[in-house]
Amino acid sequence: MSVDGRIIELRKQGYGYKTIAKQLGLKRDDVRYICQKNGLVGVMSRNNTESLDEREKKFKDVFENKFPGFAYHSGFKNVDSYFKYKCRKCGVIQEKNAQCVRRKKKLRCDNCTELYKLKKTIIKLLWDLIKDKEKQTNALVRQEIELLKKLSSNHRYHLRCPECGRVFFSSVDKKTCGSACANRRENRLKEITRRKRLRINGRIDWDITLDKLYERDTGICYLCGGKCDKNDFTVDVNGNFVAGPMYPSIDHVKPVSKGGTHTWDNVRLAHHYCNTIKSNKELKIS
Repeated sequence: MSVDGRIIELRKQGYGYKTIAKQLGLKRDDVRYICQKNGLVGVMSRNNTESLDEREKKFKDVFENKFPGFAYHSGFKNVDSYFKYKCRKCGVIQEKNAQCVRRKKKLRCDNCTELYKLKKTIIKLLWDLIKDKEKQTNALVRQEIELLKKLSSNHRYHLRCPECGRVFFSSVDKKTCGSACANRRENRLKEITRRKRLRINGRIDWDITLDKLYERDTGICYLCGGKCDKNDFTVDVNGNFVAGPMYPSIDHVKPVSKGGTHTWDNVRLAHHYCNTIKSNKELKIS
């Protein structure tokens, strides 16, 4: 009898591939190939009394005991056939060879594996995004800290302007909030000093006004001989009066700083511009 015939005969007697291969000194895969070629696959009991349903139920129990994460679905015919099983975690139905129950290798769900890879990729992307956002946030925080440092240096003093009453911050201890109030303060202090000087210099004619002096001198500037213009002035956005160069002003012939008195015999009408140019010079008038 040929080798193939002996294999077929032993297989029909219910022997397994491994037992036949051992008896005949062959490889198990060679025995299996010949059996499949002759339709002798599956569980071959020696009495061959088990039905397909019984073998399927038996395989189901073996499969689910070995792989508790999966449930048998359908399709089993014999140990060399393919069957369908269901992942208990994701519910996806997949296909596998029945020989998987004889192997020590763990059974994995392809869908769960893909989901895990996808989850891992998403987590990495989110982590990279968090790191980028953290870097941006740290940069913004550093900028805010630098701004706060500058702000604190510029807000070292909390002051109130004595001229306009506005509360302001400053890096130095200033008297006023700005140049406009500083000029107003300077002019006021000059006026106070001038009045003190007037009292020291002697008699004061308190009835001297710009309008009376304008009428007395007929509106003529005694320094240049030109006509003074009472309308040569403006009012700025803060409501301050700003005299123009042709606006009339009271000038002391002998400057107050040099002992001049505020009396009718020592005052003359002059353009605002001319008075500024003259300053505290003493002129001889014929």
